[in-house]
Amino acid sequence: MNKDADNEAEIVRRYIKLAGLIKDGRMVNRDKESRAREYVKLNKRIIDQIDERNKIFETTNYGKLILQSNSVQYYLIKLIILRSFSHNNEFEKDLERLPFGALVGYLNVCAQTTKDLEQINQLKNYKDKRDALAHKMFTAKKLTPKECELAIQLGDKIIKYLLESLKQKYMINGADKISEFPEKFNKLAKLVESMEDRMVKLEKEVKELKK
Repeated sequence: MNKDADNEAEIVRRYIKLAGLIKDGRMVNRDKESRAREYVKLNKRIIDQIDERNKIFETTNYGKLILQSNSVQYYLIKLIILRSFSHNNEFEKDLERLPFGALVGYLNVCAQTTKDLEQINQLKNYKDKRDALAHKMFTAKKLTPKECELAIQLGDKIIKYLLESLKQKYMINGADKISEFPEKFNKLAKLVESMEDRMVKLEKEVKELKK
């Protein structure tokens, strides 16, 4: 079966779903036939765009940028937690649900160093590049291959800063590789949380003894 026959068969299937009447092998309701043809045409256009988008991501640096942005967001959340007064799991879950731009806003509020503040503009620039890739690849504002390459370089610098800030806070050694850091960070975070819980219990015990 050739493409034209496949396309016509898809139109007929859509026409039947619209409760169109078929007589002598022909579609007799012109309005429903027109709607069926428009639906199949639009559906094919969307599928072609998805295929093209997937091909772009699989064969170029575009896919690398998308994956990198997930790492940037992960370490940004960890830094916000360290810079804020709330270190509980619920706060972390709330941060994980936020879009990238909102996380940048959080860092702007809880920044503790001038270097933190300097990262705000870098993060905003990086976010703009990632958004162009995620939402504007089929418009005039799409991200060019060169812009993508520069965005990846910027992302590497941002991740390096975030890792250095986190390692400095927890005095982590030998965790320069991104793949190694989450496990080390999570172990230390749990240890700190356990120590904080213990301090709260001790304070309660001391209060009880003073009564």
